[in-house]
Amino acid sequence: MPRHKGKIESGIHYGQDNALKGRSFESLCAENLFLLDWESGVADTRIHGTTRQQVGKVFNEVERSKLLPLPASILPVFEEAPRTVHRDGYIELQRAYYSVPPEYVGRQVWARWESRLLRIFNQCREAIAVHALAEPGKFATDPNHLHSPHRYVIQHSLDYLLDRARLIGTHTGSWAEAMVASAVPSAHGSYMACCH
Repeated sequence: MPRHKGKIESGIHYGQDNALKGRSFESLCAENLFLLDWESGVADTRIHGTTRQQVGKVFNEVERSKLLPLPASILPVFEEAPRTVHRDGYIELQRAYYSVPPEYVGRQVWARWESRLLRIFNQCREAIAVHALAEPGKFATDPNHLHSPHRYVIQHSLDYLLDRARLIGTHTGSWAEAMVASAVPSAHGSYMACCH
């Protein structure tokens, strides 16, 4: 509560003035070791200015038994970063690939991932895709992202690029077709097993 602000801050000032003022440490580790000893030897044994009781003793005898166990996850822990949707309708994250609705091809989206899940948002922070995290080199494809009128535009561009590769030579065209077959959905909306 706001009325507790001063009481909380006075504890911080006590630590700064009593434990740290005028001291320097060779490393963070050395400072932490000093503070660990200071807490048990000085801070916990002092007589509190308001309660007139020993801080550590009150905690152990009165307060500790009233503490509840912490929940498994207090706050969600995640990372996030912008990603650009590639021409094939996927974004790349940690060397794995995730589908998004085809209307976002060429646009920037926002990826937010945690230990098992990836959420993808548009620029308005509206969720547009959710995937389980995949291993590096794998594709995670939502079938809803394949069956869309927007997919025609992507496929049309893909056909154009394949035609350009074939113009370079037979081997280049074959190589490009093999790359497409192993990485992106086919023109008929199906996709290869490696794209799962």
